[in-house]
Amino acid sequence: MIAWVKALHICFLLLWCASLIYLPLLLARHHPGLQADDYGRLRVMTRFTYVAVASPAAILAILTGTALIALREVAAPWLAAKLACVAGMVLFQVYCGYVLGRQGHESVPGRYTVGAVRVIVPVVLILATLWLVLGKPSLLPETREQLIPSWLPFKVDSAFTPQLPSGTRIQACRPSSRPPLPTAQSASIDRCRTGKRLQQHRVAV
Repeated sequence: MIAWVKALHICFLLLWCASLIYLPLLLARHHPGLQADDYGRLRVMTRFTYVAVASPAAILAILTGTALIALREVAAPWLAAKLACVAGMVLFQVYCGYVLGRQGHESVPGRYTVGAVRVIVPVVLILATLWLVLGKPSLLPETREQLIPSWLPFKVDSAFTPQLPSGTRIQACRPSSRPPLPTAQSASIDRCRTGKRLQQHRVAV
């Protein structure tokens, strides 16, 4: 079951990543120099890529990825970073849809264009996602030694132990040898004992 879900997830993810790289290139070709027929053909191709390829692939990739997380019960810091990269990919696709909508409602064809250099954004997000999934790096330190870099001049124990001034003596707290203070109950008991002793003394006399 997990193998089939993983295979489907990889297929949908590859299709989605290819669409995210191809969409900015298509949007960058919308310029005023195109003729009406070429511009209309390019519009149909871009809209088909966004609506019929990128959007279903994104939805299915997210659904199968969520199913994999639930089936394998994965909970790690790298997974949170991967979900952040996936959220960035979703936001980039929404941005492409916004640009596509603006190009469909503009009065002059090709006025609202997108630079092809923006293809770097999905490429970086895709590479980061692949690195997190394949490498599964430990993003949080597991021991105290990993919290402090090795090039610092002090050791880990000295960093976590409070430093006292030189010459300071630490004295251990000892229990006090003073007798406890009398309370009202103990004072009444002492009075009763003293009264009994006086009575015994009078009887003896």
